[in-house]
Amino acid sequence: MDPEGRSEEDKKKEAEGYWEPYAYFARAVRLWFLAYGVGFPIAIISNEWLLKRLRASGCLATVAWLFIAGVVVQVLAAMFWRTSMWYQYLCEPRGPKVRRRRAWMFRASRWVSEQYWIELIPDIATLVLFARATATALRVICSD
Repeated sequence: MDPEGRSEEDKKKEAEGYWEPYAYFARAVRLWFLAYGVGFPIAIISNEWLLKRLRASGCLATVAWLFIAGVVVQVLAAMFWRTSMWYQYLCEPRGPKVRRRRAWMFRASRWVSEQYWIELIPDIATLVLFARATATALRVICSD
């Protein structure tokens, strides 16, 4: 029991209750990034006036590469997390024998899964890349 009188089982149930909202928002952010990173460039390409303005300004390639970079950051982050979770899935339920054979992978993946900053860095990088691309496009759109 902790100082508040909660048992280990109560604390575990409480922690599990936080997982669902966290997972929902994590998926929502990742999907938003991917939708924006693909949708905004499609909007540029499908609008002839906007496409001509960006091309004439010399910013089209910059905007395109910033969006591509943001999407690539998200895809690489998802692959990284998938790999980390795979090692936990592979080792945890199969018992100590498998965990011993793959000890460094299991320990590393467990450590990674407990580090929020590793998850946050790609999201911040994507946000910065998309913000820069959007600001560049808006600057061109709004200029005379």
